[in-house]
Amino acid sequence: MEDAFQSIAAQITGEDSFVFFIAGHGESLDGKYYYLPHSFSVLSTISDGISQDQLEEWITSFKSANKLVLLDTCYSGTFIENFWKSKLEYLLKNSKENKMMMVKKYESIFHKMYNATNAHFITAAAADEVARESFDYGHGYFTYGLLQAFCPMQDNVIARITRSDSNSNSMIDDQELYLFADNYLREILNAPQHIQHNGKGRFEVGCLNIE
Repeated sequence: MEDAFQSIAAQITGEDSFVFFIAGHGESLDGKYYYLPHSFSVLSTISDGISQDQLEEWITSFKSANKLVLLDTCYSGTFIENFWKSKLEYLLKNSKENKMMMVKKYESIFHKMYNATNAHFITAAAADEVARESFDYGHGYFTYGLLQAFCPMQDNVIARITRSDSNSNSMIDDQELYLFADNYLREILNAPQHIQHNGKGRFEVGCLNIE
């Protein structure tokens, strides 16, 4: 995966948009998110998994004007909760400045850095929730909801367009995508799974062209 990120980073420009989607196993360990590839062992999450720190480094290193990250794994909400948090904790641990003053100072700085990354995140579940899968759909429920936003059912086209493209501009942005998927999961899933989203509706992720 690292080779793929490096290859993309070498080609991407500030005028490009970047979408990163993963579906699989996820874990939260000591407040940090880990993506676990198919070869992982439940006994060695840290050594086998791809850490949140590594994912953050890859994502924020891209020069793209906008980034959208879609995570369909268990405990994926941990990623949003802790984005940049590790940087602040490191500074607090290694600085002699007053801790309260540092928190106020660096939280403001990291908030600006967070916005400057133009990174938008939508995750399948909250930090303490599993992301459920369906054998009937052949996907995780979150992934299925995303696909429904882009590929409306032909027998219910108008309803799907109305619900995913809420402002009727023939584009779906990250806010509309989140709301559609969240509402869709509430309809088809009789279990707690709360999609998380950090964006502000500034990333246009697709268009609807129905003739």
